[in-house]
Amino acid sequence: MPARATRTICSARPFGEGADLIAIPAVRLSPDFFRLASGLAGRITQRFVNYRLRLAVIGDISAQLALSGPLRDFVREANGGDSLWLVGTIEDLNERLKGAAARG
Repeated sequence: MPARATRTICSARPFGEGADLIAIPAVRLSPDFFRLASGLAGRITQRFVNYRLRLAVIGDISAQLALSGPLRDFVREANGGDSLWLVGTIEDLNERLKGAAARG
């Protein structure tokens, strides 16, 4: 996802007033997103944070995780927070959202 596309998504709030989370299929992201040394994941995540939007990446990234200990650490840390979630399925995202809503 190029920086220009990220800016467009963040500034347009395409899903209506009050949207605070954007869900993107993992297959739509560049492989560089999952190669942490590229810095792409950090830049994209920071852009969403700057616009006060949360980002959810949905899809199977097990192949990328198998190749990278730092990526596994990144995913674990991200999933422990509120700004970026990497989940396997839309159902997983729904469960995370229900849990977040219950916590208030």
